[in-house]
Amino acid sequence: MVPTVKRLREISRREKRKAIVRSLIRGTVGVALLLLAYAFLPLSAATNSALVVRVIIGAILIILFVVFEVQMIAQSEFPPLRAADALIIGVTLILVVFASIYLSMSRANAASFNETLNHTGAMYLTMTTLSTVGYGDIVAKTQAARVAVMIQMVFNVAFIGLAVKWISFTARKRLESSDLPAVEELPQGEPDQ
Repeated sequence: MVPTVKRLREISRREKRKAIVRSLIRGTVGVALLLLAYAFLPLSAATNSALVVRVIIGAILIILFVVFEVQMIAQSEFPPLRAADALIIGVTLILVVFASIYLSMSRANAASFNETLNHTGAMYLTMTTLSTVGYGDIVAKTQAARVAVMIQMVFNVAFIGLAVKWISFTARKRLESSDLPAVEELPQGEPDQ
């Protein structure tokens, strides 16, 4: 059963605090689990064909995550909080996927970038690319590395933009659906002759 939508401004302070804390915990745990997975999962060097497979798997994971979160937002008691969690965790997932790819590329071919990347360097490159800052201290040197960075650039603009729009649209629609007045039964009278 789908719970009734509640607006934070319309509930008690206690309920509001509870909803916000629950959302903060969900977001924090999601981000922490993704970062722990990135830090501790063995990310070995990969051939170009294995990297293509990793990119495809990463893209599928991100798409499945967004689809799942949109469904959860559409059923959420507090859609804006759920949408915020989805965006925070989703961006972290994108960072982890691309940082893992860059780390694997660097381990497979040290010449892929102008320096050999470790976990921190790969995450740094991913974040500077995502934020479009691009300091230039770590740069792609091989064609494969440049293609990977270009894919992230396109992914950042296209997919993140679409995901943000879809998630916020779903949250807004869920809130708007709660504004609709209940349909009252029409009185049953004598049928017109």
